Amino acid sequence: MNQTGRTIAKNASVLFISQITTWGLSLVIIILLSRYLGAAGVGQIHLANSIWAIMAMVMEFGMNTHLTKEISRDPGRANKLVSVSLVLRFFLFLVSALVVLIYLQFAGYAPQTVAVIIVTGFAVFLSETGATYGAALKGLERMEYTSLAEIVARLFTTFVIIGLVLLKY
Repeated sequence: MNQTGRTIAKNASVLFISQITTWGLSLVIIILLSRYLGAAGVGQIHLANSIWAIMAMVMEFGMNTHLTKEISRDPGRANKLVSVSLVLRFFLFLVSALVVLIYLQFAGYAPQTVAVIIVTGFAVFLSETGATYGAALKGLERMEYTSLAEIVARLFTTFVIIGLVLLKY
């Protein structure tokens, strides 16, 4: 097998393992949250995720695909492209957060729902920041790092959620 074939096989196997692991951890989170939060709590989380999913499209602004393509064409520009993307994403997050805050003023949600939406916003910002680095690593064909980061992030999230549920938060 030539070098390209080995790279493709390695990247595909790493992505497969990562996908199976994150699916399993996500299943644990879904079961746990459904059991302990009930319909109202799960509804709050889904509302917050829906609002921020719309804003995440604004924050991403097609940058992930652009970064991956440009970095794969010229890896020497990776630092500059990632830096510009992070700065742009930060400002797009601020605009998105302002839009969400204005929306929350008129929506009339309960304080707990508003808190869930705000916390979700910060989580989405961190996720979008990580997606910038993930897109860069994909452009560099270093899938093992993106897969490892996804597994570590999902493990961290799972343990934090389990801890918060056990502490009755």
